[in-house]
Amino acid sequence: IRDVERSRGLGDVYKRQPVVIALDQQCDLLANEWYLDDGTVAATPTELNKALEVIQSVGEPLGFILNMAKCENIPINGPAVKIGVIEPAKSSNFVVLGSPIGDAEWTHDQAVRVFGRADPILDILPKLEHGQTALLVLRMCA
Repeated sequence: IRDVERSRGLGDVYKRQPVVIALDQQCDLLANEWYLDDGTVAATPTELNKALEVIQSVGEPLGFILNMAKCENIPINGPAVKIGVIEPAKSSNFVVLGSPIGDAEWTHDQAVRVFGRADPILDILPKLEHGQTALLVLRMCA
């Protein structure tokens, strides 16, 4: 189960804390990882259904509302089953915070696609006369 409604500021990050604690206390999870308003929860289908209930029951009164249209149910091994209203993905290839995860060919293709977009920027950087500007452009765009 990934993604909650886009954050409207750091205040939303603090709304997440009681949810994360409740998940740790009430569910047997393999992963309960969050970065700002993006979360990844991994467990058996039974525990994922429980986690979904916890997120909704604890989070919604705090304004921490799942965007169900953006949630993903990616079976890693075992049967592909529906989690709440979230149908299982048709592929086990996915991206978490910009990092491709999946089979070797797909992750390679994703990396080539992303790094390929940086080539024009890398070609232009040496032409900039100001080193700090070039570094800033590299950090922001590549």
